[in-house]
Amino acid sequence: MVNMAYCRFQNTSTALSECVADIAEKDNWEEFARSLSEADEEELAAAKKLYIRCQKFINLYNQLKENDN
Repeated sequence: MVNMAYCRFQNTSTALSECVADIAEKDNWEEFARSLSEADEEELAAAKKLYIRCQKFINLYNQLKENDN
């Protein structure tokens, strides 16, 4: 476990904000991919996984909210 359970979402939110800020600085996908691949090819793969996980998080979050009503 990377984050302690009591602050998992806080820590992840902070890290995700940094990722969002980095993407916001790019003009297009190629610039984004190039900036990551220069550092590490695995970083681009991780960005793609993060995208999928964020979509899943949003879907699950929405399901929980819908079930609460």
